[in-house]
Amino acid sequence: MNLKEQLLIIKNMKDEEISLLNQDKLIDMMLKYIGDTDSVLRDDLIHLTFCRLVENSLIGFSLMERILETSIGANYLFFQIGEVNSDSVFKRSFSALAAQLILNQDIEERFLSKELVEKSIQSSFLYLQKENDVRGFVEEKGWAHSIAHGADLLTTAISHPVFYPSQIPDALETIRSCLFKNGSYIDDEDERLLFAIDALLDKGLSDELLGDWLQTISSSLDEIFKVERYSFHFYRTRTNIMNFLKSLYFRLGFMDRGQESRVQISHIIKRWHDVVYKR
Repeated sequence: MNLKEQLLIIKNMKDEEISLLNQDKLIDMMLKYIGDTDSVLRDDLIHLTFCRLVENSLIGFSLMERILETSIGANYLFFQIGEVNSDSVFKRSFSALAAQLILNQDIEERFLSKELVEKSIQSSFLYLQKENDVRGFVEEKGWAHSIAHGADLLTTAISHPVFYPSQIPDALETIRSCLFKNGSYIDDEDERLLFAIDALLDKGLSDELLGDWLQTISSSLDEIFKVERYSFHFYRTRTNIMNFLKSLYFRLGFMDRGQESRVQISHIIKRWHDVVYKR
């Protein structure tokens, strides 16, 4: 029986029946095929089975710890990092989801060592900074969604009690790096990144620091414009940034937070509107 057949059977099992399985072997097989290009196996079976096992506490803490240690490792979250338009993105992206799942469970139950949590937080920064394959949906293979899944991991990392306010600048730099990658976000990546901003605000991100950070984004776009002018790369980058800022503007308004930052966003959007449409 292959893994897909086995997981289809497990999907219909009761929780108490799952406890009788050879869980170590099952987890090993799920990790082995975590980035399979079969979207049914990868999304609907492996990922959702991980969710069920972890969220319903059907596996022990030692297995959860092993899943996290494996998923943030060189052969998973950082597997062939830097590649573009290859199938390796699925392994990285779904490793990010597995890591997020365990880290989120630890927020509730605190079973992981501080060292492993700290490593996971740093891995969440490094992964998003290094990921270059920003595809969302891939025809015939399903969701890659690397930036969205990485953003989910980053948000959970920020929300963890082991994340300290001193790490806020590193998290902001990570988010900024995502806005300057070579590609267009069309699958709600900006919205997923905003959840990380929400988490940072809960951790003490000030309106002043947020506003300063927004200005650095505009300044970085200015550097591209000075060199490339109205290039394809400039337009794509500008579009990503404008979409992110517009979403952030309304998110802050919904939460009644960041009044000065919203003013800053308005100025930035107007400036780049004028650059493109009032020349």
